[in-house]
Amino acid sequence: MGSFALVLSSSVVDSVIDVEDLQAFLAEVDPSWLARYAEIIPTTDGLPIDAGWTWNGSAFEPPPNTMTLDEARQVRFAQIDHRTDELISQGFEYTPGSGVMLSLSLEAQNRLTGVLLLKDSPMIGYPIRWNAINDEFYHDVTDATDVVNMYGTAAGTLKARVQSGTQIKNEIRNALTVDAIMAVVDPR
Repeated sequence: MGSFALVLSSSVVDSVIDVEDLQAFLAEVDPSWLARYAEIIPTTDGLPIDAGWTWNGSAFEPPPNTMTLDEARQVRFAQIDHRTDELISQGFEYTPGSGVMLSLSLEAQNRLTGVLLLKDSPMIGYPIRWNAINDEFYHDVTDATDVVNMYGTAAGTLKARVQSGTQIKNEIRNALTVDAIMAVVDPR
């Protein structure tokens, strides 16, 4: 079940003991003394990770959720943004069905935009070898039409990944309680 730290006067860790030992200790201690001078805090590797746990005489109760709606939303938005970034970092497949994954990093987006702007210029010599994310594969861009198609696939993939996060954020925006916000699942 884990270990707990007994914190006296909210500052000095007296000892770290197993739950069973703590329950036996609490049975011997006057509950009013415990309420006045000690907090039961869950620990990881013996270090306190949260305050406000209480003993109700038969079980530990976690502290009440003290986040505001705005704080809970910001926490969840950050989680969704992180997941969206992970999905974008996976790149996009071009040509579809080829298994060749090209980068969607900001640098790759800038490069692709530059090639798109110059696609009809005589300065562009086709084919252009575009390396995959893993550098094991590549796609040879053969002409201006291929550039436009590659750009469209990249933009469509990027848009879909960003919008998938927006849909989940909308669920969070519409949630009316902290618990409802925290219960929204990101299935991506």
